[in-house]
Amino acid sequence: MSVSTIVPELLTLPEAATLLSVGSRTFHRWAAQGRAPRGLKITPGRRGAMRWRRSDIMQWIADGCPDLRAAGTEQ
Repeated sequence: MSVSTIVPELLTLPEAATLLSVGSRTFHRWAAQGRAPRGLKITPGRRGAMRWRRSDIMQWIADGCPDLRAAGTEQ
């Protein structure tokens, strides 16, 4: 029987920032400005919890981290 590691599809802000090797505040700013993939609000309210799809971030990296505001394809 092999042991597998579970890799979460939805990432918290610190996890997304770590994946990109940037600080949490930097990634938060990029996301707020529309420069990075848009997160998902998973709880209601003004301060609802946000998560980012790993696949969205990995695709963004594969595309060369384009500024999504300029591309007009904000995710």
